[in-house]
Amino acid sequence: MLRVEGVSYRIDGTTVLEEIDVAVESGTFVLLVGHNGAGKTTLLDLICGIGTPTTGRILVDGHDVVTNPGPARSRIGRVFEDPRDQLLGATVREDVAFGPENLGLSRDVITNRVDDALSAVGMGDAGDRPIDSLSGGERTRVAIAGALAMEPSILLLDEPTAGLDHPGRTRVLEHVRRAYEGGVGVVMATHDLRDLDTVTDRVIGLEAGRIAMDASPITAVDHLADLGVRVPSTWSP
Repeated sequence: MLRVEGVSYRIDGTTVLEEIDVAVESGTFVLLVGHNGAGKTTLLDLICGIGTPTTGRILVDGHDVVTNPGPARSRIGRVFEDPRDQLLGATVREDVAFGPENLGLSRDVITNRVDDALSAVGMGDAGDRPIDSLSGGERTRVAIAGALAMEPSILLLDEPTAGLDHPGRTRVLEHVRRAYEGGVGVVMATHDLRDLDTVTDRVIGLEAGRIAMDASPITAVDHLADLGVRVPSTWSP
């Protein structure tokens, strides 16, 4: 479970986030929406321990991300908007193994996690492929595999389908859906709500660093345009 309690974040005198209170249970799918600059990526960064809240605290399964970072961060899987920002290995297998290796797990456990994660994103036969040979959609799937190999309780995704064609988007969303259905809590920051109406439990809208909305998809529909989000026809009540 993720708990964000009274979190504010200021940098160089500018308030980026103000009094954020959010709780995300395991097996819950939450969309994080808002205009560019509303604070979505900053919030995901703080949850991961990238930066420190000015006030408040963030707990993952009861572990404080700032004061007890090891156990907290080991329960978080993160996929950045540009997967190139997180793909560090020379090959697919090396990259997916990076996170579990940093947890100090045994080689057998790491191998099993990597195999399971690559299979989960449909790249079980791609372990030896160089990272540089992958398409944009494949890079995103490898980034998701790396997050899943951590066996997280919370999966954070920042615009995971940005720039993908329709087949690539469909594949990525299917793998995210499987993680959610497997009991992982998912928080996805996105401007593109297509195909997400049947999986979303809650929509949290940020505006100027504050929570402007926290509602069910049906209730959220009437407010999404004000938050800079185009409402797909399938979201109409």
